[in-house]
Amino acid sequence: MKAVIYHADGPIAERYPAGLYKNLFQGFVDNAHSFNIDVVHLTINDHPSWGDQVFRIEASSENIVYNREIAWLEFLKQSDPNETYWLTEPDARINELWPPLDCDLALLIRRGDPVRITPSWRIARKSSVKFFEDIVEYFDNDNKTWHGDSTAFVRIWNAMGQPDIGHVNYKGINIDLRNYKEYSMTKSKFSRQFKAGNKLKLLGP
Repeated sequence: MKAVIYHADGPIAERYPAGLYKNLFQGFVDNAHSFNIDVVHLTINDHPSWGDQVFRIEASSENIVYNREIAWLEFLKQSDPNETYWLTEPDARINELWPPLDCDLALLIRRGDPVRITPSWRIARKSSVKFFEDIVEYFDNDNKTWHGDSTAFVRIWNAMGQPDIGHVNYKGINIDLRNYKEYSMTKSKFSRQFKAGNKLKLLGP
């Protein structure tokens, strides 16, 4: 498995101290390397590379969530069909390795949230490309900076019959829906994420 992060400093980065995201990204790389996982940095053409590998697209930095889906889709199309790729964010950390992917795609389900599938976390093989082609097709193009991806993920969740945690099939793609609470909170079992102001805690005192 390889870890994949989309990041290009944009308007949101300006809310935080200078250099925060570079430091967070380096902390993620160090954490991933401790589990023998290489990191792929998806970014725009003029942004520095912070990972073990870099994959670039031509785009404007402010379209954060749209860029992530475009870059991820193009990357996955060119990926090794025998490899698995975990997409996450710079403020995530691995706590312990989770059950390996036994199908085409793993996503997280958030109970009690109107956006049940978490857009920012996924483990995928190249065989799941059609799923992400649909995400790009259904993306809310009036909201490329934030939440446009939510519209697409909600639409696909509804098309799948509003499933809960477990396995489901979408257009021939076998998907493992896992528990958000185990992967994307500050005290999750497997991978943890330090969102919003909590990300400052990763830099220490």
